[in-house]
Amino acid sequence: MYRAISITLGLVLAACSSSSTPNPSPDASTAGGNGVTPCGNFGGSAKQCIAGQYCSDQTLSMCDLGCLSDTNCTSMQQCDKTGAGGQIGACHGKVDKDCVTFVSKCKACNISFTDQQCQQMCTGVSPACVSCINTSNCGTACTSLCQ
Repeated sequence: MYRAISITLGLVLAACSSSSTPNPSPDASTAGGNGVTPCGNFGGSAKQCIAGQYCSDQTLSMCDLGCLSDTNCTSMQQCDKTGAGGQIGACHGKVDKDCVTFVSKCKACNISFTDQQCQQMCTGVSPACVSCINTSNCGTACTSLCQ
């Protein structure tokens, strides 16, 4: 009797805690633009995380607020990890990047860079980083936004 209670209590406590290391769903990349992603089969039935959440524990089917990638956001949002240490971000409305200005600024500040290199850089950074670089003196004040 006591053993059954301690096992049940252990499962309840484990379900109420959150994992410190995100464990993204292996099927998240196949999820469509609604932000709903699979999150294990705890209790014998398939579980899902809603848009704006990510699967933090596949075994216990636990969802936490935030995003690991755009698959955790709706099609009208993107996962912004700016200032989040690069691990877990938040879903925000999509913002168009001004890559034309970025490429011009990139080449002016780095004369050995090609258009293609600067375009790839623009594609790989957040909209906040692009905006900062486009309005600063060669991006010297943008380090925290562009990591």
